[in-house]
Amino acid sequence: TAVAVTGSGFRASAQLACRFGTALSPATFVSATKLTCDTPAMAVSDTAVTVAVHVTTNGADYSATSVSFTFQPTAVVQSLAPKFGPSSGGTNVLVTGANFVDSAALACRFGASAASAAVFISATLVRCVAPSAGSVGSLALEVSNNGADFTGSGLQFHFRDAPSVVGLSPVAGPVSGGTAIIVTGVNFTQSETMFCQFGDKAHRAAAVWLTQGALRCTAPARAAGNVTVLVTENEQD
Repeated sequence: TAVAVTGSGFRASAQLACRFGTALSPATFVSATKLTCDTPAMAVSDTAVTVAVHVTTNGADYSATSVSFTFQPTAVVQSLAPKFGPSSGGTNVLVTGANFVDSAALACRFGASAASAAVFISATLVRCVAPSAGSVGSLALEVSNNGADFTGSGLQFHFRDAPSVVGLSPVAGPVSGGTAIIVTGVNFTQSETMFCQFGDKAHRAAAVWLTQGALRCTAPARAAGNVTVLVTENEQD
């Protein structure tokens, strides 16, 4: 990790270095008040380890004052839910993994897109919002605790064309439910999380994929009246 260190009295020299605890790391001079250091490798730990950081300009004498740097266990991404959403973006993706940290720098990154803030839920769960991809395709979703070092899981989030409903047959049925309805539309993609929604989320029914332009749903029981029928392929969008 590249760390910017600010202070005073820094000068360019071949011995310029940072000391993280007892481990040395060469420093790059930026100005008399700023330099950068790459963190050294530390022993693998299941818990965070905080060390004092000192600076030397001659390899022998170290700064009387120090700052703290915390080495955290490496974050890991293990699964995504849902694994796909519309290319227009906006899908809330729950990322399951390990060693997530509740910090202001917690971030998600889809492919090479700019990182965006993540919502910390627990050390094993964060929420990310998919950006607009502009086109269909797949991008790796990675997480960073510090906004700089990202996971390297390679798990893909798939951007698809959003489904759209064009028509229903039949368009009416009894309030007791049970009517088999053929839903026609575009961009239907077969998935285990495909549902028809009759009005609100409380009235969802599993959909049977037939083709990219048709699927079958069984109407649920609900009060009399007209409702809008929507289709979701990921239980969200």
